Amino acid sequence: MSSGSDSAILACDLGTTGAKVSVVSHEGRILASRYSRYATYYPSPNHVEQSPQEWIAAFVDGTREVLGKAQVASGQIAAVAFSGHMQGCVPVDAAGAPLTERAMLWADRRSLQEADHVMQRFGWDRFYRLTGAGLEVALYPIAKIRWLRTHEPILYRNTAKFLGTKDVVCAWLTGRSATDPSEASDTAMFDILERRWASDLLAEAGIDESKLPEVLPSETVVGSVLPEAASQCGLLEGTPVVLGAGDVGCAALGAGVISEGEAYCCLGSASWVSLASRTPLTDPETRPFVLCHAAPGMYVAQLATYSAGVVIEWLLDRIASFSDADGVSTVPPMDYDRLMELAESSNPGADGLVFLPHLRPGGAPAYDPEDCGLLHGLRLSHTSADVVRAVVEGVTFSLRDLVYTFPAERVAAVPSLRLIGGGANSPFWAQLIADVIGKSVEVLQVRQEANTLGAAIVGMVATGIYDDYAAAIAACVRSGQTARPDPERSSAFARSVDRYRRLNELSRSIRASLP
Repeated sequence: MSSGSDSAILACDLGTTGAKVSVVSHEGRILASRYSRYATYYPSPNHVEQSPQEWIAAFVDGTREVLGKAQVASGQIAAVAFSGHMQGCVPVDAAGAPLTERAMLWADRRSLQEADHVMQRFGWDRFYRLTGAGLEVALYPIAKIRWLRTHEPILYRNTAKFLGTKDVVCAWLTGRSATDPSEASDTAMFDILERRWASDLLAEAGIDESKLPEVLPSETVVGSVLPEAASQCGLLEGTPVVLGAGDVGCAALGAGVISEGEAYCCLGSASWVSLASRTPLTDPETRPFVLCHAAPGMYVAQLATYSAGVVIEWLLDRIASFSDADGVSTVPPMDYDRLMELAESSNPGADGLVFLPHLRPGGAPAYDPEDCGLLHGLRLSHTSADVVRAVVEGVTFSLRDLVYTFPAERVAAVPSLRLIGGGANSPFWAQLIADVIGKSVEVLQVRQEANTLGAAIVGMVATGIYDDYAAAIAACVRSGQTARPDPERSSAFARSVDRYRRLNELSRSIRASLP
């Protein structure tokens, strides 16, 4: 480790709903954080957009605030490093400036026809083994760029590069357009074995490879903060800017998952389970997404559910809130902690209630875009605590499905599941996950800022504070509490899990039979 321990890393995670900016010490301590929301726009069916300028504004505002809150001078920032949501598609000019007011977000599905074209030309099995991409090809930049080439030909011709979310803000800070292997591997245009753009695939898709950015290691100092950007966000001109990694890679670093067989679960609005490996864990049957890790030579295989914390938010906003006709609350509002206390007061199994949590469908392992929620077994004897517990258990059963969709020998080799994200703040939920999955759940001290911690770790390696990721993680990632499965509760949950699975099958069958 180098000297200069009074300096810190400024880390930014550009999430789906907002940006978190953190000042992180060399020991991995979060000195200050600020979260800023930005809007998502839905101008037409299947069109989901955000404003790159709003990403930049969130970074600017967050940086100014956290520097003050942490009482860290701009000269003490050793580097700026990034994490960000992936599968975005932002056309920029030669200077890295966005060419459109809004850009397609990962959830944008307007390019369904373009995705079908790529699959017809390339074939699913060949495409999957080459890129590691998931089934919903319309979500990936390969289809989005092809859509822009067809529907916005002038914009396509004028585009110098297509960038992902974090890389747009990097380009704004430095004037240089680049990306890293983790971000590139979630575009469905990247050869994950060779770690280069897949030229044959791009030719089949009709995409000009010269419009894609150079791919550099995550720990690359891609440039330094330009004068105008420095004056806006309060950073020192010339501060090193580190490329960073996509949110899945940064979350893995923040969870300390860089070695073969280690696994983590990010329990946020959407949630995923990821396993680290030295070779890509592509499996045409279970179809995990496979991405390049931020750590050199490593991969992460990911299975995701889109209905996790967002279901708890829905429960709080739509079911557990009581207002009069004018929208004024008539009782003290229910918050997350009280909701979890209510769930804990009900018995395991929620007195026979089973909840299917697919309020935002399409995730693993069924990948069914028509899935929907269901509460089964409701009787007059059930209490609000039973209903809340059934909802939390339903989300947990879906997480169990993710874990056990991975090959059995891989799951057996996982020593414990590390837990990050907002849901990790509940000891009750962590214990429930341990009991349902049947593995110890290690809750880390840094949970909601795991992505910014991961980005900061990339920054520390880039600037020589630590020699490698293993050393940085050993110093910066600390365990909190460990929830160990109770054999009796785990056995009792087996019946609820079985009913959950059968209800999923029946629900899909009934839905298919309805007019």
